Amino acid sequence: MSFKKQISIAGVLLLVTGYTLAQRGGGGRTGSDHAGSDRGSSSSQAAPRSESPASVVHTSPSSSNGGYSGYSGGTGGNPSYYYYPNYNAYYARDFLYSLWNQYPYFSLSNYSFRYDLGDSPVDRNLLRLALQDSYEAATAMANRVNTLSALIDQLESNQIDRKQFQTRFDSSLSEIRKLAKTIRKDERLEFLDQRKGIPSEEPPKAASIAEMRELVAQLGEQANAMRDGLENYYVRDYTRTVELDHLKQPSFKSLSERIDKLAKAIEKSADRM
Repeated sequence: MSFKKQISIAGVLLLVTGYTLAQRGGGGRTGSDHAGSDRGSSSSQAAPRSESPASVVHTSPSSSNGGYSGYSGGTGGNPSYYYYPNYNAYYARDFLYSLWNQYPYFSLSNYSFRYDLGDSPVDRNLLRLALQDSYEAATAMANRVNTLSALIDQLESNQIDRKQFQTRFDSSLSEIRKLAKTIRKDERLEFLDQRKGIPSEEPPKAASIAEMRELVAQLGEQANAMRDGLENYYVRDYTRTVELDHLKQPSFKSLSERIDKLAKAIEKSADRM
């Protein structure tokens, strides 16, 4: 098939997708982008899944993550709470087309039809593709943190001099910050993540090698939490039902901001030592 024909077909599919999704919800932005995702729709709530016998608990819409429908269930006086993400139609269309543009292996019209019937615009196949870039960045970031720890060991054992340490250390920190920014700017991840942003404080600078190790250890914890969180997002398929406890956790964007602050504090500390 020629390149022009592919562009023509893509244009038709985009129009079909846009029209179908427009029937589903509003096309405007709800709320603010500050400290979290606003990909939800404030005008409608998704219906509880028919297979659940539990009672329905409706929550009021939020400006940051749209409306939710939920149910509480469980026995023995320990109810569990689940919520169904309700994706804004404008962002659902943008998400699907962006993903299809990189991975043209699925039918745009099919997923818009699913969404029009009340199903999630994402299934596990698309979720794997959507999370892939950020997951690879998080894995590379965790590996870079291990490099920082190894460099500190080499400096203390006099295997490398101060200049070599500084050059390699700064290079690794710069790469970590770039990877964190890649995740923070991932619009697909922002669309999927229904959690609010949680601001973090500026970490203190280290005044000794021991304190430097502590900061690097914290950085490693955050990088691993990012990688494991992305993997868990796929395993639990949070595009359909989301536990209340999960919604209380900081968003991926918040985690990436915390990682950047830690890396910046470590970089300034290393310059002063």
